[in-house]
Amino acid sequence: MAVVVKKVLLSQFLRKEPKFLPLTFIDPGDGNGNLQVLEGEKVNTGAKPEVNEATDGKSFKWVFVEAIGGIDPASRKGFISDKLLVDEGTEVAESPGFEPFPIKVTREAFADACYVQAELNKTNPAYLYALAFAQSGGQWTATDVTTNDPAGALAFGVYQFTKETWAELLKLADNEGLTADQIKFPTAQCVVAAVLAAKSASLLKGLITDRGVSAVDLYLAHMFSDDKSFGSNATAKFLEAEKTNAGQASVEVVKQIYPDDAVRDAFLQRNQAIFNANGSATIATALENCTKKLADGFKEVEKLANEIKKSIPADVDDPIFGVQFSGNVITITDQDVDALARVSESEVGNFGEQFGVNVLTDALAAVVDTIFNRSIYPSKEFPKTIQGVIDQSQQFSAINAIGTWKHLPEAPAAHFQIVLNHIQGRAKGAASKIGGATHFFNPTTSHPSWGPPIAANPIARYGTAPNSHVHGFPDDYHPPEGHAIQLGKDAWVFSGDGKPQGPLITPDKSTLSIVAAAIKEWDFWGNSVPGKIHHTDNEPAFATYVLETYCKPLGATPSLSAIANDTYFWSAVAISCMVRQSGASASEFTFSQSHSTYIREAIKARRDKDKSKAYWGFRIDEAEAVLAPGDIVGAGRTRGMTFEQAQALFDKRTDYESHSDIVVAVRAGEADLIGGNVSDSVTKKTLKLDAKGRLRDKKNLSFVVMKKN
Repeated sequence: MAVVVKKVLLSQFLRKEPKFLPLTFIDPGDGNGNLQVLEGEKVNTGAKPEVNEATDGKSFKWVFVEAIGGIDPASRKGFISDKLLVDEGTEVAESPGFEPFPIKVTREAFADACYVQAELNKTNPAYLYALAFAQSGGQWTATDVTTNDPAGALAFGVYQFTKETWAELLKLADNEGLTADQIKFPTAQCVVAAVLAAKSASLLKGLITDRGVSAVDLYLAHMFSDDKSFGSNATAKFLEAEKTNAGQASVEVVKQIYPDDAVRDAFLQRNQAIFNANGSATIATALENCTKKLADGFKEVEKLANEIKKSIPADVDDPIFGVQFSGNVITITDQDVDALARVSESEVGNFGEQFGVNVLTDALAAVVDTIFNRSIYPSKEFPKTIQGVIDQSQQFSAINAIGTWKHLPEAPAAHFQIVLNHIQGRAKGAASKIGGATHFFNPTTSHPSWGPPIAANPIARYGTAPNSHVHGFPDDYHPPEGHAIQLGKDAWVFSGDGKPQGPLITPDKSTLSIVAAAIKEWDFWGNSVPGKIHHTDNEPAFATYVLETYCKPLGATPSLSAIANDTYFWSAVAISCMVRQSGASASEFTFSQSHSTYIREAIKARRDKDKSKAYWGFRIDEAEAVLAPGDIVGAGRTRGMTFEQAQALFDKRTDYESHSDIVVAVRAGEADLIGGNVSDSVTKKTLKLDAKGRLRDKKNLSFVVMKKN
């Protein structure tokens, strides 16, 4: 490769290895800390090839850099993220010296740090900046991010960590290399805040199941981050209290989280801007305070000439994480928009004259949402396309006599624009007007047999008798499945009842994506390995994560005690979750509570040469069974089973006790595999390979290698 001179955007430690975890910072052994390249410094690139690392289904690029001048250029060589490099001629303020983390940084440099740490941890960079401003912005100058907390302060730094919480978070492998005395350094705190946000979000996704995780949710988790679950349990408790009694004083919930008077008082003192010093702010008021402070923070992001502006949510309460989704996507064409506008106009176009533009707008939108819900309803009753639903016989009165929406008159321009605005809004995350409702009618002029339950319990009503519509469910109907709505480049994922979950991330079905999904789950559980297990399903937060993230998507609802007490085995649903995260669809891989289900499927797919399946199964001694990253290894699990008995499972057509792990790395003579419910955690183990790269570790009773098709 040709040598190219670049400039360093932000001071960064050098890594021996081109990967995020484990950390491999270069320590020269002189007691002066890890080697780094500095903000504004010129470096050579190209001495080694760039390396792409899979992170959460995306590719992250590491670049080998070599210092050109400054202190000890011969030693300062290593990998950094390509996000930290700019063209040689770019204006970048030079670092004043060899500082691991400066006590004061410019707002732009801090925004760069937020961007890089968000990329590394798969969180939202605008949120990281807005949170820092919400916590400490009153101390910042017009140009710099800094804090001046006194020695006896209750909390320190831009994110206002207590010394106790800081010390606990530094124990995480993700924060290796940081020290206790760096608590006041803005960019050091940004590293820890990003790690905390990612871990909080992962747990909250299992606890908040009716919508996506918002910036407000993460703000609460940040404040409660000493609750032993990265703030997730406390946040869920607070949000549940909002649903039951939003008018009660915050202190009533805070007491449940911090029963110790001194601990509770200290919490309220350092967060009095949200809860009041005595906790007298109501839950509703406290959430409003969070929303306002974050909104002010996002306004500060808006002032920056920085990439992180693109990650500002449209509304503070909107989900701030993309959702990797491989289910039903309602893709809307220009002709679909025309059809939706015409049929909506035929149903409720006259509502405007009687009830005004606001009712008309909602009524038109409700017809559109009904059609969306029908098009992805899980039965053969409704067609699976927008235009098919509209043209279905005996469904929309104006079409009954003419056969197709194409014979309807065009919608007036103003009404067409209302429909278009609603569709555009849905593709950008606006909730359904009618939840998951599939039916509507005018109770004055129409009396369908399925109508009484809707009339008795409507989800929505527009207009008044004799010209009105009620929306809802007949008996035995329910919301459709989760889905996405896409218009052009905009796409958003929704729960079945039309609540926004987050922007759609197109699934990556590459081998890297399944490895990334497995490693992401392993990271979340604390990088457990045999003999050194970190988080386990005995911890309530992690048992809940198993239930909500692994089990419920497959319709499994074991109790938390069954998960914690090992009476429900969750290894298969964990593997199913990882494969689903990698982008495989249900038609390509049968997500199951039993490993034997998808093992048999892979074996059959290979025998039948079925290219529609994601995996083909091979005996471990076959030539094709050379292990590679992305493979899934299946093993017998019955107590007392011999290796030979395990091999016989390859030909078994019925269910049997089994286990499987995902191969994440292969080296000479060994391979690393990640599996769920191994020592009550998501655990990585290493198995021996023969000279050809096939399994030779008989202790694990492996009998099948499922390879990506």
